[in-house]
Amino acid sequence: MAEPFKVRDDGRADCRVTAVLKSGIPAQTIRVRFRRVFGGLHPEKGVSAIYFLKTAPAEKDGLFSKRILTYELLSDLNGLAAPTAERLAVVRLAAEGKYGRSGELRVARIDTPAADSLEGMALDAAFVARGVIQEVSLPDPKSKSADCSAVLAVLVEQVFKGDLEPGVIHVYVPAAKPEFTGPNQKPLAPKVGAAALFFRREAQGGSYRLLSPYRGCLPGETARELDEKLATTMVAEKRLGKWA
Repeated sequence: MAEPFKVRDDGRADCRVTAVLKSGIPAQTIRVRFRRVFGGLHPEKGVSAIYFLKTAPAEKDGLFSKRILTYELLSDLNGLAAPTAERLAVVRLAAEGKYGRSGELRVARIDTPAADSLEGMALDAAFVARGVIQEVSLPDPKSKSADCSAVLAVLVEQVFKGDLEPGVIHVYVPAAKPEFTGPNQKPLAPKVGAAALFFRREAQGGSYRLLSPYRGCLPGETARELDEKLATTMVAEKRLGKWA
């Protein structure tokens, strides 16, 4: 998986590698060449996706003092995919040779949780916590958070996953991207109050980001209610974690 931090009009995207699903990529920053074709998905700045790549000749870049590893999309039409829990599980199984050419599993069926379920969100998240959303504010349009729809000031009270201490943190709500929107998806609109949060750390700075514009925040009536749900969820997450 990768997240572009610079996308050029000539078909080059400089990306931060966030996870390697198959084969080793000996760098945290790579360049991906692509062509804009009708019906295809294209790299977009700040949008994480699964990249299906093949090697390409490296080239010089004025921003870097050394050569950047360069790749091409395996297909200009199908070289990208949204990083849902189901797709990540299938790609990892395929990388391990557990999918046949027909697309059928070579091992016993694994029931992958829905991406928007509590288990699915817990598998995707680096941090799972329960707390209180104290403030919901609009991001500064001139800042790096301009691709977010809101910034949450959250008092973290209980941590269920990740190395995080209780206290106040700031969590971005990603802005909705039409190309990754399903017919039944509605962007999150978090409100002040108790909530369970599923999120990752921002690439820079000390802030965090919800899983997507549509997943990562579950409001609750009481702390006890949320704690019970999350405790059950994390038991399932540990059982399924080796597959997701």
